[in-house]
Amino acid sequence: MLSENLVSALLQASITGAGLVLAVYSLILPLTRRIFEERSARFLKYLGELKKSAKKLDIKSSKGEVENIERLGANIRQAQKFPKYLSVGMVVVFLGYLLSSFLSILWFVSIYRDQLDSCLPIIFGITTSAFLLVGLISIRDAYSSLKKEFNATLAQANAVSS
Repeated sequence: MLSENLVSALLQASITGAGLVLAVYSLILPLTRRIFEERSARFLKYLGELKKSAKKLDIKSSKGEVENIERLGANIRQAQKFPKYLSVGMVVVFLGYLLSSFLSILWFVSIYRDQLDSCLPIIFGITTSAFLLVGLISIRDAYSSLKKEFNATLAQANAVSS
């Protein structure tokens, strides 16, 4: 059976987690243009590679060449999609933390504590794990975009100084 202190801590952590989801989303929003430009650049790169590979393709092409074209097609489809972590991922995590908060409050006022004892920590743990995944993907995309912009700025500075 969960203690009142633990449920209170889960309630606080859930509310904080929901706030962190909003904070991450707010931090990512200014970078979305750069992230989408990076995805567009990847799309164009893969499309160019696909066109080159498709021109070389004929009936005698090896299985590896065909698999390469399929891989490029999958990469193109992926680059065309809106990032799931910005839509589904953020919504699922936010709703998970809200559910965890609601269940914590329900634990305090309910006679169904035994059922809530078993599901509350699980829901909180799954939601926190999902938040970790969404956060890491967000950081990866932001890092990739910022690094590309830094390299472009550095190259521009080197060109000016030469």
